[in-house]
Amino acid sequence: MAAEQAYSGTQIAVEDAQPGDLVFYADESGDIYHVVIYAGNGETIEAQSSDTGIVRGTLDTADAVWVVRILEDSGYTLSASKPSVSVAVKELVKKGYALKDSYGNVCLTEKGKDIGKNVYESPQYYKNLQLRAGVDPETAEKEGCALEHVLSNDSHRKLEKYIRDLERDN
Repeated sequence: MAAEQAYSGTQIAVEDAQPGDLVFYADESGDIYHVVIYAGNGETIEAQSSDTGIVRGTLDTADAVWVVRILEDSGYTLSASKPSVSVAVKELVKKGYALKDSYGNVCLTEKGKDIGKNVYESPQYYKNLQLRAGVDPETAEKEGCALEHVLSNDSHRKLEKYIRDLERDN
């Protein structure tokens, strides 16, 4: 997911980052492996791991490769017009994933939070599985995210059950 986000929106230099911008990190081969949200004043917000959850950090300008500005003039630039974002929010509200108040603020419902939790936990599951198998941490981080994007929810559930059964039997 980070790699897809890295090529959306307007790419800018790391030193020009503004609050709300996405900051991308890449390995020696140039493969994007992590993304954080720039909070301003040299601080970031990131989903670091399933153990720590969402944390504040410090912008690492040495390892950051570039920044993508997603928010411009209060509108998204991810190939989505303001009306299409509005339609998407209405759909989320209609399906019970989000609530929108009279001021336009949007927040997730419990149902929406459950889906968000799954989106966060799936890559962590595959990363931890790879770490247990002896894969180096940098590769496990990058590939854990990639695996989550290529497997269907059904395949994910079946693999989890299969591994739980193997662990129970051993």
